[in-house]
Formats: sequence, C-alpha cells, structure tokens
Amino acid sequence: MKVIIFFVICMNMALAAEDQKGMWLGTFANKKLTENYSFWIETQLRYNLDEGNAAQVLYRTGVLQKLNERQGLGYLYAFIQSGLNKEHRFTLQHTQSYGNLSNYKFSHRVRVETRHLEETTESFEAAGRLRYLLRAEQRDDKNYALVVWDEVFINLNETSWNGHDTQDRNRFFIGVKQEFFASNRLELGYLNQFIPRESGDISEHIATVYLFF
Repeated sequence: MKVIIFFVICMNMALAAEDQKGMWLGTFANKKLTENYSFWIETQLRYNLDEGNAAQVLYRTGVLQKLNERQGLGYLYAFIQSGLNKEHRFTLQHTQSYGNLSNYKFSHRVRVETRHLEETTESFEAAGRLRYLLRAEQRDDKNYALVVWDEVFINLNETSWNGHDTQDRNRFFIGVKQEFFASNRLELGYLNQFIPRESGDISEHIATVYLFF
C-alpha cells in the first residue's frame, strides 16, 4: 500500500510538468578481480523518443570493494555526452543490503559525485552532487521479482550549469527483474524522471531495458 501511495504522489508531481518520452538501454558488467575487489563497467544509451535521437550516452567504469557480505564501496569514473556537452564525473559509492523484511528485500546506494563540464566559462568550475537510491524487491518462485526504487539527486553547490536548485532531480522506477544463467539478470520497467527547473518542471516517461552480467 505504501508503495502505491508513493507512486501516486510521484505521478501527481509528474502530471503538473512538461512531458517528455524516452527509452534507456544499459549494460552493466561486474567482473571479479580478487576476493574483495571487482571491476565495474557500464554503458547507457538514452534516447529522446519525441525528437527521435540519442539524448545522452554514458560510460562508467571503476573498481568495487567488498567490505563485508552486505556492504561495499565503489571508486568510479564516468564520461557523459549530452548533445554537445561533455561531462567528466568522479564518484565515491556506498552500497548496503538490508536483507529481507516480510517478502521484500531492501538495499540502498549512496553516491557522492564531483562533476566537471568541458568548456564552461570557469575552467575549474566543479559541481558536487549527492545521490541516494532506496530499492525494494518482491520475489516469487520463478526467478522473477517485482522491483521498485527511488533515487533523489541533491546539488551540493551552485554553478553556472547545474540547474541551481538544491533538488537536481528525482527518479522513480517500477518494473520486473528476471534472473538467468549463473549471475545474469534483465530488468525491464517504467522510469519517471522529474526535473524541477525555474524555467518549468520536466517529467520524463522512460521505458528502460537493463542487462546485468
């Protein structure tokens, strides 16, 4: 019931904003290096279906460190191109699994990012951002899971290019996860990205296809 109420609130916010439609495709690979370290690499293609073109391309890579059975750290670098804008992003990540509560499995991911945009008016103008994602999965008996997560983005400082608002954006996802083979999974679903802006709020309705291996 709480998930439904939260979904309704998010949708009410989205209905008051300018609508855009998109599709995000992503591949995510986690390859073990040692007992406590692994190599992470991901690629995401984000399409604007209204304009019929690729709105953003993202490449992220780095090293993940296992702290214990439930916690881990990530040391990541990402390159993001949005149209003509090119961004370099350095990230410290913390993940934690909280185990099962009733028929749900909960986890979180925290990211602290330092963002640099090429060719800004200030050569060393960096934007800091905090991201917090809370995820819940509800399982059945056929390797499928209902997945719901929400991620909030908070700007830590103001620059000429990061939108100025403290809340940079919010992402809400609902979908299905299917596991196959040893450690591979496919996640399909609907993502709403709400972006508050002084010039007018934006609500993106996005179909997502994510492959993890």
